[in-house]
Amino acid sequence: MEPPIPRSLKDVEELVTELYQPGDPKRIAHIQEALHTLQRSADGWQLANSLLQSSDEKVQFFGALTFTVKLNTDSASLSATDAEAVLNQLLTWLIVYLRRGSGPLALRKLCSTLVVYFLHFSASWTLCVKHVILCLFADEAVGIERLQDAPDTSQLVSRLSQEKLSAALWFSTTLAEEVEKVDGNNIKHHQFHDRMKQNSQDVVALMAPGLANAHEGANLPAKLRQDSMKCLQTWVLFSHRAYVDAGITLDPLKSLTKQAIACLPQEDMCEVTIELFADVLGNYSKFLTDEDFTLLFSLFNSSWSEEHYKQLIQGDYSFESLQYGHFIIALGDARIDELAKANDPASQRFLEALEGLLSAEGYVVAEDQIFVPALEFWSTFVEVMIDSLYSDEDVTVSILGPPASGATGSNETQHPKENSSEKKNEWFSTARVNVMRAIERCWRKIQYPPAEESFDDWPSSDKTGFNDARMEVIDFLQASYTLIGVSLFSMFADMVLRSLQNEAWYELEASLFCLGGLADCISEDETTDFILEKVISSALFTTLADPTCSAPTRTRQATLALIGKYDEFFKTHTQYLPETLTFLFKSLSTTALAPTASKSIQSLCSSCRQALTSELGVFVQQYTDLTLAHSVDVIVKERIAGAIGAVIQALPEEHLKQEPLLGLLKTVEIDFQKSLQLRAAGFVDEAEARGIETLRCIGSIAKGLQAPTDIPLELSEGSPTDIDNFWVTGPGSATNSHLRTIMESLLAAFPQSGEILESVCNIFRAGFTERAPSPFILPSEAIVDFLTKLGPSTPRLVVIISTACSFVSVQGTKTTGKVNAELHRLCTWVLSLLQALNDPSNDPEIAQAGIDFLYRLLPSHVRILIEQPPAAQEFLFLFALKALRGRDPLPKFASADFWSSFLSLANLDEDLQRSIDTALEHLGPMIADALVYNISGNAARSELDKVCDPLKKLVSRHRSSKAWLENALSGSNFASDRVSDGEKRAFLQKIMNLRGARQSNQVVKNMWLECRGSNFAYTS
Repeated sequence: MEPPIPRSLKDVEELVTELYQPGDPKRIAHIQEALHTLQRSADGWQLANSLLQSSDEKVQFFGALTFTVKLNTDSASLSATDAEAVLNQLLTWLIVYLRRGSGPLALRKLCSTLVVYFLHFSASWTLCVKHVILCLFADEAVGIERLQDAPDTSQLVSRLSQEKLSAALWFSTTLAEEVEKVDGNNIKHHQFHDRMKQNSQDVVALMAPGLANAHEGANLPAKLRQDSMKCLQTWVLFSHRAYVDAGITLDPLKSLTKQAIACLPQEDMCEVTIELFADVLGNYSKFLTDEDFTLLFSLFNSSWSEEHYKQLIQGDYSFESLQYGHFIIALGDARIDELAKANDPASQRFLEALEGLLSAEGYVVAEDQIFVPALEFWSTFVEVMIDSLYSDEDVTVSILGPPASGATGSNETQHPKENSSEKKNEWFSTARVNVMRAIERCWRKIQYPPAEESFDDWPSSDKTGFNDARMEVIDFLQASYTLIGVSLFSMFADMVLRSLQNEAWYELEASLFCLGGLADCISEDETTDFILEKVISSALFTTLADPTCSAPTRTRQATLALIGKYDEFFKTHTQYLPETLTFLFKSLSTTALAPTASKSIQSLCSSCRQALTSELGVFVQQYTDLTLAHSVDVIVKERIAGAIGAVIQALPEEHLKQEPLLGLLKTVEIDFQKSLQLRAAGFVDEAEARGIETLRCIGSIAKGLQAPTDIPLELSEGSPTDIDNFWVTGPGSATNSHLRTIMESLLAAFPQSGEILESVCNIFRAGFTERAPSPFILPSEAIVDFLTKLGPSTPRLVVIISTACSFVSVQGTKTTGKVNAELHRLCTWVLSLLQALNDPSNDPEIAQAGIDFLYRLLPSHVRILIEQPPAAQEFLFLFALKALRGRDPLPKFASADFWSSFLSLANLDEDLQRSIDTALEHLGPMIADALVYNISGNAARSELDKVCDPLKKLVSRHRSSKAWLENALSGSNFASDRVSDGEKRAFLQKIMNLRGARQSNQVVKNMWLECRGSNFAYTS
């Protein structure tokens, strides 16, 4: 469908009318295209003026919009006289529409168009606010030169009708909003900060009647007063931008803050005024003086504030009520340093109110919407206290500001006192009491609802929000522990015991949850051990293990989780292990408890492995019973298998490990045999699931058998194979062979199962990281055989190539004939996979993994790359170059690492170094081309630092690099036409002079910005 071609003004108006009505999207798009063409045409100015003559408000709006389009596209071509004529037209239409009583749609659009005019002609229309007011006062468009003889702005404003006052406020509000959006380069170039400052006194005069009206009761409508407050808000936020960008303050605005504060208790002004102050307090509290803060805090004691506070904590979470809550939190945040160190009654009353927000009616998130913001305040409060611990200077302050004498500045409320340590002790102890009270309120708030209120039936978003809030409370507790210390730990331990005695199950759950949350904070000493021992030695486990106990599942889960968090305690208090493990294993029979119980069993067995070796037989039997009962899912079996593996590892001799390990594997083999049976019977999916369970459990055993990294191995020099051949050629070799048989059988049964393949790779990796002899250190030739049999269509190919990468890393610097042969086979295999892929963009993840493999061969095994057949060698280098030039970040990053390492190769054997240097003579220009291609605008900004790495290696290590880069900069690979030849030469000179220094990164970023265009400094 061709766009309609309007042939008259009437046709244009009809199209505009149709544009703003529902219709066929294609038709609307064609209309937009036709109208936009007209707007941008040479007749656009005349069209805009003609459309503004219409009586239809939508057509009027489009007329103003057309002026906006013309200003944005053609303003540079206007002479000073033409520009002044456009301004005169816009102001004339504004006054005409006000006379006619036109609707707000067209009036607001005219105001925003006038703002666009200012953005293009601020140098000639600097005092735009007063000029608009003067024209409104005169009821006609007057020349800018009339400003010099005009009365004071306040006199002009006092004579404006309410409609004209409203229009002036719309213009001024939009002015601040739009200038605030201008990017940093343009705002500086056009000196907008200074020009806005010149208008600030006029804007204050404009807003004053609306704000004074609310205070003095003059006859202005609520809407106009609200618009005055919104105007103040936009100008204050702009003043923040001016302060941050250029250190410019718009001081005249501060004269209105007291009037604005007085508007807070007024019903029709409350919402807009709270929004203003919440915004200012949160983003630009420096704008407010001590006197302003004194007024705000004194208002907190008013009946207006008390009523709002009462409604909020009683569960009124309406918009107005929540807005009030956010306001007082913002007020506290803005004065938090002073509040933390204040002892005066007013400060303490305010802090008590903020504590109270932690106890508002209703469940967190589901009902209570103020708890999380209040908690954030208290978390910040604690941070302030922690900072003060490391501060030499101390102060005594009040939220009401400094005393009348001695103040040195409007915002300086800190006054050093004598006996600083005494003063710190005084306020610090008070603040700590406040924090303890806040903690107790949080503890009550995070208790789960009772069974009859069914937390599980809540909407998922509410459940997630509630649990997230609980975790935020833990963060708060952990920070608070720095201040409060062991007494906080003791408090929750006492709460556990008290709740247990009272059978207050939901309180018990919250107490256990909080106690567990402190696990990472406490140091292992006699005091904390004594406190924790009171909990562990109590009737907690026996009570909850009793079948008649009515404790809910979550309380039991919290108990199980606590055990895992304090596993280190049991290392030195082994007398509690039997009862604890009995409780844990008994909990496995309950589906809802099994995941948590198994996690704690695994943690406990890993930490206390030395003390549990005598129980191995019992553990293996427990595991067998679980497997035969089919009562737990794979993650539980996996954890228990890993736990038993950890205990087996603790046995002092290798031959002692074989029997319990065989017993454990025999149980695992139950699932293996069942998998094969199901496969034979045609139940493929169920068979595969059993096979996956088998391999995941074997992998978990392998990880459990790894020697703990914090325990030194008492081995003489040599590899594990040299030291102890028990698992390779001795009696344990049968175990090793049996493991391989299981893996090979499952791979043969499910050759296309990605999870089977990944699980096998995980077992390989567990062997790679072993520091001691182990049945899971499989023969390297078997691993290479397995990997190299897999082709391009194999599922989970990224995981498989990553396993090959790990294999290379394990070899380290070993260059024996056997190692070289195996790595050569792997390299040939990886190259075949990349050749099948052809281009990195066809599968970026596989490309990344393949290039990462090549990277890991450097520098120790570079000969394997150099000795590849010429065709294969050419392919691998070109593939890595394609990745460097590509759009996909993963292979690009891997390629950058590869080339950085390859370019760094030096001081190798003479023949090898000669081969590398020869290769680089051919590759160097192509590497330079790829790097310049990125730097000239084709890289993403986030990729530049990575791209710089090979560039720095290139210029610092290769004599021909300057010529290579010079050719690349002047060639067709340079993607931008924004940069001159002189700028390219300057860039190259800087890069060469820096010789790979860190500053090269900034030079590259600057060049990239020039190539992209300056706007990318702020938008990319």
